[in-house]
Amino acid sequence: MKVATANGFYECMVILDSGKIGGDLAKTIESIVALFKRNNGEIVTHRVWDERKFTYPIRKQKKGIYYLFYFNMPTAGVVGLEGDFRINEFILRHMVTRIHPKLAEAMLAVGKDPNAFCFQSVTEPPEEDLFDTDHDRDRNRRRRPAPEAARSEG
Repeated sequence: MKVATANGFYECMVILDSGKIGGDLAKTIESIVALFKRNNGEIVTHRVWDERKFTYPIRKQKKGIYYLFYFNMPTAGVVGLEGDFRINEFILRHMVTRIHPKLAEAMLAVGKDPNAFCFQSVTEPPEEDLFDTDHDRDRNRRRRPAPEAARSEG
């Protein structure tokens, strides 16, 4: 399956309040999927990641359900989606991450298979400049020694 990356391919992790869901996870996920559609998003796949106890309480809750979404959406829609997440009573925390087009297929395979790991799916190393920007390249470049004329003048 080819992932459309014209708008942007994203991964979203939400932590759901297990106390407010009341055992009806499917209904809660339907309401969250409606938020994606409202912001012009197209969900490619989604699944439960895990239910875990928190290290520290979040909104007085001690545990929550971690849920993954992989979706395509225009960049402007992500801002609206995050705003909807902030006011949703079932979502304790959320994180939206844009996935580089070269890594989209590997990440999607991880998203579909609950037993897969990302580092096992990627078979070849990424190119050196995959996440490198011109600024980083300039900053990491070794400095050349000053020419002889400049050293003798100072």
